[in-house]
Amino acid sequence: MANFVKFKNFFKGNVTEDIWINIDHITTAYESLDVDVETNKMKPSVTLFSKEGLDWQVDDSINEVAEKLNG
Repeated sequence: MANFVKFKNFFKGNVTEDIWINIDHITTAYESLDVDVETNKMKPSVTLFSKEGLDWQVDDSINEVAEKLNG
């Protein structure tokens, strides 16, 4: 059974900020600095990589991501 967890999508412009990811497929997570398009300032984000080669950039802190991935 899939293990979906809700994260905040870094990309703005969708109907909702929520992005549900099956964390059973996550292999790597790292934090980086990116430009927030709303403020045009740098801010941290976390990128999650899957074993299928997909990736998602989330607005959760690295500590929040670690908690969600570790259950």
